Amino acid sequence: MAIIIIIFSFLLLILNIVNSTSNIGIYTNTRESLIKSLIVISFFSYGVCEALSLFNKLEFNYVLICWCIFLIIQIKISANNNFKISKIKNENKIATKYKVYLITISILILAPLLFLCIYNPPNNWDSMTYHLPRVEHWIQNKNIYPYPTNIIRQIISPPMSEYILFQIRILAGNDYFVNLIQYLSYIGVLCTSSLIMKVLNLDYKGQLFTVIMMISLPMGIFQATTTQSDLIAAFFFLSSVYFAILLIKNKENNKTNIFFFLSSVLIGTLVKYTILIFLIPYLIYFSINLIINKKNELIYFAGCGILLFIVLYFPFLYRNIYYFNSILGENIATSSIRNEHVNLYSMLSNLIKNIADFISIPIDNFNNILNKIVIYFHNYIGISLNENGSNFNNMNFEIRNELNEDTSGSILHAIIILFSYLLFIFNKKIKKTNHFKFILLFPAVSLLLYSILFRWQPWGNRLILPITFSFILSSAYLIFISFEKSKFLNHMIVFLILFTFLPVYFNKNKPIFENPYYLIRKVLKIPKKNFNPEFVEGVPQAMKSNILENYKLINSRYYLNNNIPINQKKKLFYFQDSLKLFNLEKGSIFEKNRTEKYYASNPYEFKKQMQLFSSSINNKINLKITNDSYEYPLWVILREKYNNDFFIGSFIPNFNAYNLNMKEQKFFTTTIQNEGAIWTQFK
Repeated sequence: MAIIIIIFSFLLLILNIVNSTSNIGIYTNTRESLIKSLIVISFFSYGVCEALSLFNKLEFNYVLICWCIFLIIQIKISANNNFKISKIKNENKIATKYKVYLITISILILAPLLFLCIYNPPNNWDSMTYHLPRVEHWIQNKNIYPYPTNIIRQIISPPMSEYILFQIRILAGNDYFVNLIQYLSYIGVLCTSSLIMKVLNLDYKGQLFTVIMMISLPMGIFQATTTQSDLIAAFFFLSSVYFAILLIKNKENNKTNIFFFLSSVLIGTLVKYTILIFLIPYLIYFSINLIINKKNELIYFAGCGILLFIVLYFPFLYRNIYYFNSILGENIATSSIRNEHVNLYSMLSNLIKNIADFISIPIDNFNNILNKIVIYFHNYIGISLNENGSNFNNMNFEIRNELNEDTSGSILHAIIILFSYLLFIFNKKIKKTNHFKFILLFPAVSLLLYSILFRWQPWGNRLILPITFSFILSSAYLIFISFEKSKFLNHMIVFLILFTFLPVYFNKNKPIFENPYYLIRKVLKIPKKNFNPEFVEGVPQAMKSNILENYKLINSRYYLNNNIPINQKKKLFYFQDSLKLFNLEKGSIFEKNRTEKYYASNPYEFKKQMQLFSSSINNKINLKITNDSYEYPLWVILREKYNNDFFIGSFIPNFNAYNLNMKEQKFFTTTIQNEGAIWTQFK
C-alpha cells in the first residue's frame, strides 16, 4: 500500500532530525525530533493540497509522486549524514520503578489506543458529518475548493486537519488509518508536555509524572482514536509554548526555534482559530521578551513570520473572500458561536457554565445539583442563564457528560488542579519564579478570554482541550516540586494509571469490553430518559402503551415524567431491557460489523439509513442533506458497491468540480436549515 511511503518518510525524517543534533540527550533529542517532524509533515501536507489543487490534479498518482519525492529527499539526507547512534549524547539512566511505569503506559494504554485507531472505523459525529465528507469531496473534485453542500462546516471551517487526513485517506485507499492523525498528535502532546517540564528544570521523574497526568485525562483518550481536530490543535498549542520557552531560555538555535514557533502558531490557528486566542498571553509575554533580550533576531522573526503567513494563509483567506465575501467564511457559521455580549457578566456566566460542564459526571442526580448551583450563580449576578446571544444557537443550557470525545469532562482533574493551586498559595516552599507566568497565570487568562469571546457550547470540553492541558501542566509542576521525595507521588502515579484504564477500555463509541453507558444503566437501573418514536417501533401496542404512560410527548419526542418513584424506574428499565430496546447500546467492538461501528455515536440512525441504502442506489446522486446529517457512511457504502465509479453532489445538476474561475451564487445564498436530519435521494 502507498501509505507505507508516508510511514517511511515520517520515520526517516525523525532520524534525520535526530542525527542533525548531537548536543542534547537521546531521549530529549528523539522527543524534540518527533515534534519537529509532525510540524514538517503538516507543512508538506498543506503544500501538496494547495499546489495540486491549482491544476485540478489532487488525485492519487500526483499525491503519490509528491510523497515519493519527499521520501527520496529523506533517503538522500540520511545517506549523506552517515547516521551514527554513538554521536548522540547519553542521558541519565531511568530508575527501574519508572521503567515499569513507562512499560505499563506503553503496553496497557498506548498500544490498545493504537489498536482501536486501526481496528475501529472513525465514528464520532463530526467525522461523519463534515471532517471525512470534506476529504471525500476533495478526492472526487480533485481540488480543495468550495463545493455545494448544506453542511456549511464542510467548506468554511479551517482546513489544516483535513489536509493531513487527505494524505492518509487517498494513499491508503480506505479509512483504516485516518484515526492515526489524532493518535500521533496525542503522542506529540505527551512529548511536548514532558519537554516543557524539562525546560522548566524538572528531571525525568517530573517529566514522566507530567505525562501520566496528561494521559489520564479522559477527553484526550477519547479524542486519540477519532478524526476530530482537537488533539491536533492541542499539539500545535503546546509546541508553540515549548518553542517560545526555548527562545526565552536558550541562546542557541534561535533561528530554528523561531521557525518552529511561528509554524506552530500559524498551522495551529489553521487547525482551529481559537488557538490564536488561547496563545494571546503567551504571545504578548514572548514578544516583550524578544524585544528586550533578542533584538538581533527581530528582523529574522518579522521576515519569517510575514513569509509563513503569506504562504499558509493567503490562499485560504483569498478563497474565503472570493467565495463568501468574508475572511473567516460564511457568517451563518460564526454568528452562532460568537458571544454577543462582551462584558464581565457574560464572561462570568460562560465561565461557570464551562466549569460545570468540566466537573460533570454521567449521573443525573449529581448534574442536577450542578445545574442548581449554576442557576443560583446567575441569579446572584443578575443575568439570565439562557441570555440571548450567550449560548450556542441560543439553545438552553444543559449539562451533558456522555463519556465521549465531545462532552467528557473530569471532576478528578478539576480537584487535582484546585489542589495544586492551593499548594501554590499556601506552600512557602514553592518559589514564585518567572515560571509562574507559564504554569499558572496564562492558562487562566486563556480561559477568561475564551469565556468572554465565545458562547457556551454543549461540547465546550473538547474546544478548551488545549487550555485544559495547560492547567494540567501547571498542576503537574506544582505537585511534583511539592512532593518530589514523598511516597504520595508514587501513590498518585499508580492511581492515575489505574484510572486511565477506564476511558481506554470502556470508551462509549469504541468499547473493548462493554459500553459504559449501558453498564451504568444496568447497575443503576436507569430507563430511557427520552427518545424518538422510532425507539419503540415494532413493540406490540399493549407493551408500547405500558412504556409511553411513563413519558410525555414534547415536539415529537418522548421525555420521562418527573418524580417517578425509584421502584417504578427500576421496573421500567427491566421491562425496556426485556424487550431488547437497549440492544443498540450494548456490546463491544468485537460484536459489531464495521458498518455498524460507523453509527456508534448515533446508533438509532443505523436502521433509518440502512433502509435508504438497501434500495437500489444509483452511482450518480444529487443528495439533499439538511443540518448535520451522517453523510460519510454513504461514501463508504457506495465505495463498496461501485469501487470509485460514483459521484455525489448537491443541488447543482451535472456539477463536476470547482476551479479558480468558477463561482455559483445560487449555492452561496442558500439558507442553511436548522431542522432535524432529512435524507432524500434523487436519481
